[in-house]
Amino acid sequence: IELINKFADLNSNILITGESGTGKKLVAKQIHLLSSREKEPFINISCASLTDDNIDGELFGKTQNGHVTSIGKLEEGNGGTIFFDEITHLSLDSQSKILKVIEENKFSRPGYEKEVELNARYIFSTNKDLLTEIEEQRFRDDLYHRINVLAINIPPLRDRAEDIDVLVGYFTEKICKANNINVKKFTSQAIQLLKTFRWPGNVRELRNLVERLIFTVNKNTIDADDIEMPGSKHSKVLTDLVNKNMSLNDFQNESEKLFLTKMLNDYDYNVTQTAEALKIQRSHLYKLMNKYDIPLPSKVK
Repeated sequence: IELINKFADLNSNILITGESGTGKKLVAKQIHLLSSREKEPFINISCASLTDDNIDGELFGKTQNGHVTSIGKLEEGNGGTIFFDEITHLSLDSQSKILKVIEENKFSRPGYEKEVELNARYIFSTNKDLLTEIEEQRFRDDLYHRINVLAINIPPLRDRAEDIDVLVGYFTEKICKANNINVKKFTSQAIQLLKTFRWPGNVRELRNLVERLIFTVNKNTIDADDIEMPGSKHSKVLTDLVNKNMSLNDFQNESEKLFLTKMLNDYDYNVTQTAEALKIQRSHLYKLMNKYDIPLPSKVK
């Protein structure tokens, strides 16, 4: 919150980092609303939907017979804030086009001679480790240095469990009022249980669970007994493992492999985020994956 307030009225580019579900778009929108551009447009560009085939039309607009038929998202955001959500989804070719725009603050439409001058504030987000992306040649080094001027990192929910009490109260009231039902209450035991979960989906996952409990628990007070631990489908596998006839060493290996596989799956095989959740180095996680023959999905033949 301090950084949001500090950066709001600066015109420098901002890079917001954090795992999926932490609220990067929310932070970007709050920066816009606290800035002098608040009455101007806030344009959210989902980079996941941009391809080499459609990026020119989506960002720069479209022309036909020398006439502009669509102005595109960049011109829509002129004077306001343009938010590139999950910038790492862009191909290297598309990244070069974005780099040119933010360096020059102008662009040309294909098939149209007149340049469009831009006066916009640029904010970018990613759930990836950009230095790793650069190292593996998926992200341009020059674009990284251009967008990483001011930085805000949003910690995962597992590292700020004290926020859960406030978030649960906020989501409960909002969801109940939106559906015209009595506002339900979570007991202190329920909140305490929620604080022990790891939340790989972060605040988004918490909100979804709160909403599900509000509509499935047929009473006004939700207790710890009403909450099913996320990922409990693995409990049968673990129970079977506990009841197997094996040595302690075999059990340690099997249970560790099961746990690593689940953690990697929870974080969509993002090695950096999984290692952070496990509180180990990425190199150590790679060694464990090699030990237990756990391949990354992209390397499965």
